[in-house]
Amino acid sequence: MYSPEIDFILKVTKFHLEEEEKFSVWTIAKRMDEKEMLKISRNQGLYAIINKSLYLNGLTDVLTEEARTALRKSHIRFTVKNDKKFSFLQRLPDIIGDFVVLKGGQILPDVYDDTGIRLMSDLDIFVPEDRAISAYNALKNIGFRNHEEIAPGSYKSKKLIDLSLRHGYANHLPALDFGDIMVEIHCRLYGRNSGKTNEDAYKSSLPKSEDEQRIKYLSPEYNLVFLCKHFFEHGANRKFYQLIDIREYILKYKPQIDWDKVDGIAKSAKLTEAVSYTLNILNQHFGAQIEERYIDCKPIDINDMLKNDVGKNKKNKLKDIFSKMKTPWIFAVVFFSEAFPSPKWLKRKYGKNAFSSYLIYLRNWFRNK
Repeated sequence: MYSPEIDFILKVTKFHLEEEEKFSVWTIAKRMDEKEMLKISRNQGLYAIINKSLYLNGLTDVLTEEARTALRKSHIRFTVKNDKKFSFLQRLPDIIGDFVVLKGGQILPDVYDDTGIRLMSDLDIFVPEDRAISAYNALKNIGFRNHEEIAPGSYKSKKLIDLSLRHGYANHLPALDFGDIMVEIHCRLYGRNSGKTNEDAYKSSLPKSEDEQRIKYLSPEYNLVFLCKHFFEHGANRKFYQLIDIREYILKYKPQIDWDKVDGIAKSAKLTEAVSYTLNILNQHFGAQIEERYIDCKPIDINDMLKNDVGKNKKNKLKDIFSKMKTPWIFAVVFFSEAFPSPKWLKRKYGKNAFSSYLIYLRNWFRNK
């Protein structure tokens, strides 16, 4: 079912192994290609997770010194980079007001109690839709730049920001960048037709401590649905670390999770498939403790996650985007925003005027097909 490398990764990314499982890790390690295992682990964002698990389970000697050094260095590097982001997170309420912290910003300190367990590429936060633009502008006012000025990204047209919100297209605003810190403001968590679900998620969110009254966390049920949706919709960009995050989150909050409420949220947001699919992968391959109601005997091939079929993912994404366009002019604006990088980025890359840059970009795109 698994290659030795995948088998090793799935076993060694558990933080508390029984003696029989530890022996199995040693056995598999002798058969696997260590370089191939490290390559897969790097692509799946697992270096620091494996480093910590080996330490906690007393299995550091299962790998060569060279491999152990690579894992340790990544863990240290992730900690340094992420700590800068968490330091800024503490100051963020004074800039934009109250917000809900999402994904790694919540899970790293809360579930793992280790800010370097994996790299956090950006700070994802949830701000109600009626405050999203003002929060975005507040960050711009202190020096944050549109991430489009650095590289192509989603929702590249500045004119599209308000348009996309008004017409229910965008779930988050363009990423903002300030050196090592990137912030992504989400205004919808569960899709364009889930206004009530988003409102309830925000209202039920709570701070973790007296010191963080303005930094809030989603309740276990709303967060579990959001994490499953986020993984499911990533398509070809799904990563093992996202599944491990969800598994560890369930492990910590299992006594508190109301699974009937999870069902209700998923149904109201039309995310039942996303939740069921994600939980089944966790059950079949990552040893997660999930409700029996979600267990499906139909096998899910985890190797599909390693194929990284980006082309197929883009086609599905574009099909979904265009299905939401109600008028030709909105369709045209969204199409050009999604199909091309920003004019500023193109001009800087190719040193030509806008029209020439678009032609060069198109030519290169077709050559690479």
